[in-house]
Amino acid sequence: MIPAYYAGTQGHVFLCLHGAGHSALSFAALAKLMKQEPYNSTVVSFDFRGHGSHFCENESDMSQQTLIGETIKVLKHVISKFPTQSLILVGHSMGGSIATKTIEFITTHHKDEGWIDHIKGLFIIDVVEGSAMDALPFMESIVSSRPSKFPDVQSVVKYGVSSGTVRNVDSAKVSMPAQVIKKADASGKELWVWRTDLLASKQYWTQWFKDLTKTFLGLRIPKQLLLAGNDRMDKELTIAHMQGKFKMVVIDNVGHVIQEDRPQEVASVFKQFLDKFHIPSLHKDQMVITTISGKKVVINQ
Repeated sequence: MIPAYYAGTQGHVFLCLHGAGHSALSFAALAKLMKQEPYNSTVVSFDFRGHGSHFCENESDMSQQTLIGETIKVLKHVISKFPTQSLILVGHSMGGSIATKTIEFITTHHKDEGWIDHIKGLFIIDVVEGSAMDALPFMESIVSSRPSKFPDVQSVVKYGVSSGTVRNVDSAKVSMPAQVIKKADASGKELWVWRTDLLASKQYWTQWFKDLTKTFLGLRIPKQLLLAGNDRMDKELTIAHMQGKFKMVVIDNVGHVIQEDRPQEVASVFKQFLDKFHIPSLHKDQMVITTISGKKVVINQ
């Protein structure tokens, strides 16, 4: 059973995929806003295996194909739960790459199945192939430098904020506790350790991000990239953006988990994305724009 969290029941459905080491609750602050006026949308997020509340036998299998498989399972369930509503796939960091490759996979292998028509857009947060691949050689050192245990949950939250992992205290109070799990040491004393063994997934790090740019640019679907600063862009994406192949928004003075640091701004960007691409809340409705002359034109995805 894959743990999934729901906020709202109406409007567009945003299915959110978290990054490595995070959890579904990384989208909690954003979901709280999105279900209210003026957004009136539904947000669904879930825990990948080995993260949050998702316990299973082979938690170390975090291969790209396994994560795509889990995403498809949740995707089918969400579509059956909200059969008339348009769906936007959202992914942060690793989740952004998996979201992108999931759409490519189902477009290639399941294109004749009706449920694919529900997917109307892709939104990825702070993930660029070039930057991610350049950072991988340093990831083991970064992961190993974190504290290995905490005396209580409050210490986990404090670390999340002081380290700059999450810059919004209210978000950290929700998301950081989901990143740890209670254990007992040799003396029986309770302590908190990281829920996800990130180093155990090291063999998969490269495949998560490899070919992300090519896959992202190749998708024939409304898509947007949200970044924490222009320095995240690589050469290939910069050229593609200048050619108008995708939309991009940059939010400054935030950390890696943009949706936690500035949930209000991200919610506004989501709404602008829907308006920009004229994505209807009902998936069977056509995407239509009205020209200056008053003529209505159907947009083909």
